[in-house]
Amino acid sequence: MRLLWLLACAGIMAGEATAGGVYREFGRWSVGCDNAGSCAAFGMPGEDFGEPRTGLRIERGPAPDARISVRLGGEDIAEAESVVVDGKLHLIESRQSLGAGQSLNLPVLSLLKRLQDAETVATVEDAPKEQTISLKGLKAALLFVDERQGRVGTREAFVAKGEKSGARPPMPLPLVRAAKVQGSVSSAGVDVSEPVARATIARYRETARKQCTRGFEDNDFGKPVAFPLGGGRLLLEMYCWSAAYQAGSVFYIYDPGRRIVSDAPFELLDTKTGQVAVRRGESFTNADVGGGSVSAMHKGRGVGGCGEARQWQWDGSVFRLVSHRLKVQCGYDSASFRLYGAKVRKPDGSISSPHESAGEDEDF
Repeated sequence: MRLLWLLACAGIMAGEATAGGVYREFGRWSVGCDNAGSCAAFGMPGEDFGEPRTGLRIERGPAPDARISVRLGGEDIAEAESVVVDGKLHLIESRQSLGAGQSLNLPVLSLLKRLQDAETVATVEDAPKEQTISLKGLKAALLFVDERQGRVGTREAFVAKGEKSGARPPMPLPLVRAAKVQGSVSSAGVDVSEPVARATIARYRETARKQCTRGFEDNDFGKPVAFPLGGGRLLLEMYCWSAAYQAGSVFYIYDPGRRIVSDAPFELLDTKTGQVAVRRGESFTNADVGGGSVSAMHKGRGVGGCGEARQWQWDGSVFRLVSHRLKVQCGYDSASFRLYGAKVRKPDGSISSPHESAGEDEDF
């Protein structure tokens, strides 16, 4: 495992593809696992009944003895005496009733085993349809979690049970070494010379037609917004499209030594394959820049309620991915997934966690 981790670190430093989290959908269930091995599954009612919307969330960390959390409509099922499965009352064994040495997950595992072969679950017998969760896809979703966490064939697997013990050890989070940059720059950026502005606009018009809509015919396009990256280099932001509730930007880097403007390199996560690789020429929604950090949030439905939030940190050569959160199911509480996280070593030597780097893990 140590060898695998060292190889993963080498891949990050070389700008090659590294392992990240993934997102999948199975029937009425969606699953998200992050790059450390934590997974969550989220289930919805059989139909969309409008808002407010209720869902069932199952979470489990990567450690062999990680506690399982099951919340229905925001309430912890493990603390309830019963739930209604396919219209019939299902009693839940109290964790306090377990004998010494028994896993606190046993009552939850027993419940989840019952749910895998059922069609619906609710908290009360007379629950309305919008509060009755469909179990179509649950078994496939939990099997996917077993596979991602290395629990297939173990006694504590959700689905693929066996006689083995333990799980795949958690993967250490990547460490991004932040480059020292000028931190007291406003959102308006710094002044950029006319030659750099012209070179940036020319590069933009040459490369950004696929993802951008503005500035290709307008001769009075204005200057890019510039942010210092250290050593005379500049991060150059071009506003390239706008909609009713959000707008997009593309980024370039000016190298004073070579006197050229090139596409800014960003680490991006493929949520289907889990591959993290450096790519260029992307458009970022509602970008916010400062202190060598770039964040972006694309809001689903325009006004929000779902979407994708990401953050990067400049390490002197590449904007490294620090956080990636995804919420596909609009309007549901607790339906977002953290798919990637990295620690950041700041120039002063202090280290921030993914939550500190990316802010609060709010549910969009």
